[in-house]
Amino acid sequence: MYYEYQQDLGQKEAEATQGILVKMQAILKSMGQSGGYTMIYDSSGGAVVWAPSHLDLTDKLIAEYNKKHKG
Repeated sequence: MYYEYQQDLGQKEAEATQGILVKMQAILKSMGQSGGYTMIYDSSGGAVVWAPSHLDLTDKLIAEYNKKHKG
């Protein structure tokens, strides 16, 4: 039974995360176009070894997401 609950919880978590990621992609596209960026990387994916801190859009993305998707 524990295994079934873990699977169910994992599935629900994945569904919730997917919804957030879809909304974030729309915001990132808008930020990229308005900011004149050529590319925006996800540094948590491990591909980015180093980048100047002024290029990190994380805080701006979170603020924009929270403004558009309250609650």
